[in-house]
Amino acid sequence: MKSRLLRVETVQILEALWLSAVFIIPTICVSQYFIVSEADNAHAQVPKIAALRTIAAALLITYLFHIKTIKLGLRLDLSPSDIFRHVQFSYETLVFIAVSLVTISTIVTTILSSRPDISIWGLIPGQDGYSAYNAICYLVIFIIVVTNLKTPDQFRRLLISIITMGMLVSSIGFFQHFGVNIFELLPTSGNITPDYSRASLTTGNAVTAASLLLIPILVTLACAGSYINNYRLQLGFGTGLTVRILIWSIVLTAQLSALLFTLSRGPAIATISSIFLMIVTLIIFRKFSIATIMIVVTLIASVSSLSINAIPINYQDYTDDHNLPQLVDRVADIKTQVTSGGLNQRLSIWKSSAELIEHRPWFDSMDQTFTSLRFIIGYGPGTFQPVFNLTSRPGIYDGNPLEANHAHNYFIHKAVTEGLIGALSSVALLTSPILMSGALLIFRRNSNTTIQVVVLSGIFAVFSGRLAEQLLGLARVSDLAIFWICLAGAVAAVKMFHTSNPHTTECLQTTYKTSVSNPIRSTQVFVLVAATLTILLFTSSQAIIYPVSGIFAGKSRSTYENGNIQGSLSKIETAISITPNVPYYYLFKSIILIDLINNPEIGLHPSCSDQDKQIANYEEYQLCIAEDLYSTLSTARQIEPFWYQSTFQFAGVAQAYNQDKDALEAYEHLAQLLPTNRKVLHLLSEEYIAQKMFSTARNTLNRSLMISKSNPQSGNNDLFINEATKLLKSAQ
Repeated sequence: MKSRLLRVETVQILEALWLSAVFIIPTICVSQYFIVSEADNAHAQVPKIAALRTIAAALLITYLFHIKTIKLGLRLDLSPSDIFRHVQFSYETLVFIAVSLVTISTIVTTILSSRPDISIWGLIPGQDGYSAYNAICYLVIFIIVVTNLKTPDQFRRLLISIITMGMLVSSIGFFQHFGVNIFELLPTSGNITPDYSRASLTTGNAVTAASLLLIPILVTLACAGSYINNYRLQLGFGTGLTVRILIWSIVLTAQLSALLFTLSRGPAIATISSIFLMIVTLIIFRKFSIATIMIVVTLIASVSSLSINAIPINYQDYTDDHNLPQLVDRVADIKTQVTSGGLNQRLSIWKSSAELIEHRPWFDSMDQTFTSLRFIIGYGPGTFQPVFNLTSRPGIYDGNPLEANHAHNYFIHKAVTEGLIGALSSVALLTSPILMSGALLIFRRNSNTTIQVVVLSGIFAVFSGRLAEQLLGLARVSDLAIFWICLAGAVAAVKMFHTSNPHTTECLQTTYKTSVSNPIRSTQVFVLVAATLTILLFTSSQAIIYPVSGIFAGKSRSTYENGNIQGSLSKIETAISITPNVPYYYLFKSIILIDLINNPEIGLHPSCSDQDKQIANYEEYQLCIAEDLYSTLSTARQIEPFWYQSTFQFAGVAQAYNQDKDALEAYEHLAQLLPTNRKVLHLLSEEYIAQKMFSTARNTLNRSLMISKSNPQSGNNDLFINEATKLLKSAQ
């Protein structure tokens, strides 16, 4: 009895944890620059990733205690006929196969990665990305939810949590849209004025904010249709029905309005298409009353959202137009973007990504392993940002190569980083719930109840919308966490619907026996305690410390802006001591040190001045700071050679201190990291000319001219050609 009670309690804890993931991960965010890291939206990324890893660890620890009193007996009947019958009657197996493929792809491509450390932790540790660590966290959440969500009440609470989360996030959007930078979450322009043009909600990015809202909007509509229809069947038409329609319309209005506030066309179109798809699916399967209710709620919410979007707001000039025409212009601009080959330069990103997939180039000075397998296994998770620079094309605005940390297409991104197996597993992951729900709708159309049709139609629409949105969008921690939880919820719902089918469990029989009569052995206690301590230590060292160091870096930044250079230096050094593997902090420290060298009156370096804060010998003092500067940037380069910003800063410092050999090596390394960047090639050629390496300088400049010739539409093309031509004359 005690063991059974413990299992009940742990199940409740598990549910509380996955519901907290629904609330916390998408909503947690701090004011910009309160937490600082490499990304502009680190104030959103860093706390979300820490929350993801912490909740996943808590789920895993609780799950270990949950299963410690269970004896698991597993019997598999693997005859071909039974396997076929199992697949035929258990469509959720499609999702399990897809998740297994994702797991295998992540493990294999991480082990065989070009840079295993990046694939495990990410290019900048602690930030959002597709690292193996983050992927494992999503898989842990999926497995625990899918194996422990077993009752309709649990499923109902999950849906309510998703809707509530959507409302919380949307409420932030209203403040941002109407010129109130609540909690200072909005990115700022020039570090002064908040950017109210597009609401970023709690994600720090308008596109990812819109991606996050897709699932709550569709869940809200599905729940509205089911709830209102049940009320109608029980109590009929009347004032109560009208009130409930209006309440659900208000909930949907809030979320649709927030979606429009982001001005993100891809997620908006995917959401609208998914709503249409869900209603059409219900009509096809003869659920006309629910479809009618959804149409009414959608129409009310759509009209209300457009009306709210048209309200004049203070931060814009309304002499010509208001926000609604701006929204219309964004939608109308799609045709222009397609015909002009723009799509916000996504086509250029896709072309560069296609070159990476086909040719698999690599950095000249670095060894590449498993070269012949790269088409199959890719470069490794988390490597997209550095390898993209190898084939990046000059931009149409300033002529500098595009920089991207995502391919703006989930399948292309996976094909670059995880190769063929990554692309196939991602296709399987996004299509499996669509196939599962579609097959159940079609092949069990005569036995499905009304609620089953609604849920299956919702699953079909939600994941179809997700698939469409990911063709042009970004997948980030906020929406990825909700996606994986919803995927687990969809599978659990299907299992609940069809547990009465004997064929479902005939081929895969799993028996659970609680060990009431057998006391827990000391070895079991030891293993549990050891596993718990290991998970806690690992999580504290790889999750919790990054927001802590980010807070110190944020304090360093604000202190620096207030003119307290010594205080700023002290705090950034604290951030470095907490997380010495974040190269951005070294770069920021170098900026402070350069200021101390160039403007000695603004403050003293505590390690280079005496105890009385006096400078005994000015030359020695300057040399001490210069050595610290040199050491700081050298360390940053060693920590992450792929992060070009530290190499660029080091090259400039080495050049300023006449360290010709180090400067040349740094510029050569920079040119390998950014081989299509004409500015870098010109800087390298100038260094070659200064060291009288004229032949090498000419070769470098000819590379620049070839880039200009191949990209005649790039920005400042004539300027780059003229600059290269002048340098060529100097290299004769």
